[in-house]
Amino acid sequence: MKENKGYILLESLISLMILMLVVMTYVNTTSKLMLKSQEHLASLGAYRELYNETRRCRIHSVEPLNDQITISFEKNSAANSQGGILVVKD
Repeated sequence: MKENKGYILLESLISLMILMLVVMTYVNTTSKLMLKSQEHLASLGAYRELYNETRRCRIHSVEPLNDQITISFEKNSAANSQGGILVVKD
């Protein structure tokens, strides 16, 4: 029985290292997914604000003559050239 004590300790250390590797991988992956989710939520919030401002411009402005309201989702901006309104969300 005395001969196996070293092997039991070695086996326990290897098991602990494997467990720590799995836990650290899980924590790392979870944190990356949370950051990506927060970025998507922030982007969605910017698009929602842009939509609300564009909707407000369309509802409260007079009849548009020609392309007075321009929307660019790539730049997160909306412009109403009639009333001089420029909305830019970063």
